[in-house]
This record gives sequence, structure tokens and C-alpha cells, in this order.
Amino acid sequence: MRAKAAIEKMSRDRDAIVVTEIPYQVNKAKLIERIAELVRDKKIDGISDLRDESDREGMRIVVELKKEEPAQVVLNNLYKLTPMQSSFGIIMLAIVRNQPKILNLREALFCFIEHRKEVVRRRTIFELNKANARAHILEGLKRALEMLDAVIALIRASKEPAVAKEGLMTQFRFSAEQAQAIWICACSA
Repeated sequence: MRAKAAIEKMSRDRDAIVVTEIPYQVNKAKLIERIAELVRDKKIDGISDLRDESDREGMRIVVELKKEEPAQVVLNNLYKLTPMQSSFGIIMLAIVRNQPKILNLREALFCFIEHRKEVVRRRTIFELNKANARAHILEGLKRALEMLDAVIALIRASKEPAVAKEGLMTQFRFSAEQAQAIWICACSA
């Protein structure tokens, strides 16, 4: 992991290194302290000023260089001697086909893509089943509207909801879900 730094011209013979991002889990104050320590101990030459210009807009650490100092050399030394560049060790352990396995990057990406395909497939099947169930109920409501008077007469003649639903299923060949939806619509009207 490496900090994002850019070299900016300050004047015609002076440059500045501007750091806008630092690696994960690196404390900005400790990083600035470490750079100042290296300058004080003369382990890094060429730095004339160091300041933190961070605000709500984002992070900005400015490292001003001395006259005609090669900026790229100083930047490379900062990467080498400070936490501006660090490695982050990980073990890509995953459960593949119910077995724990250490994966390389390619295998991890392949497993992730396969997982996402499975999730999308299952979600699509779920939504399709839900839409089919809704279409089935709407078909029953449409058929009930076509023979509205007979359906209303049957529901009014029934003493109990169960009798009305049973009558809808036997006389008009509605499914249980359709009969329930018709009963709910009739009660709410």
C-alpha cells in the first residue's frame, strides 16, 4: 500500500511533495512526526518545511524541498523510510464447496463471481415466482369481474367466509389463492 503523492512546483527552482492519501491504518500525525524525526536526524536531506494543510475538503500534507533538490529522490526516500509505503499481509482463506481453502487472487475472484451469479440467479427466480403468484391472483380477479353478479350473489348468500371461499373454488373453479383474494376484495368494498 502506498500513499498518493504528487510533486508540485512552488517557484521556478523549488518543488513540494503533496500527499493527499495515506495507507490504511497509518496515523497522519505519527507520519508527520516520523518525517520530522528523519529530517532532524538528517536521514533524509532536502526537506526545508513540513506542514499539514488538511481540512474538511480532504487530507493534504505538504513537504517543501530545498532549492534544486530532486523531488523524486526525496519522495522515494519517504516511501522507503516512513509508513507512506507499507505492505499488508493477508491470507485469503475461504470456504469453497464446504471446505476451507487458501486461494490466490484469481481463484478468489472466480469464487466471488460464481457466488454473485448464484445470488442473482436465486433472486431472479424468487422475483419470478412472486410475479407469477401475483399474475395468478390478478387472473382470478379478472375472471371474477367478468361474472361479477354471480360472485357477489354467492358471497352474500354465504354465512361464513370459509363457505364463500369453498363456493368460489367449486362453482367457478378458482384456486384457493384466487378465492382468498376475491374474498378480501369483496370484504373491503
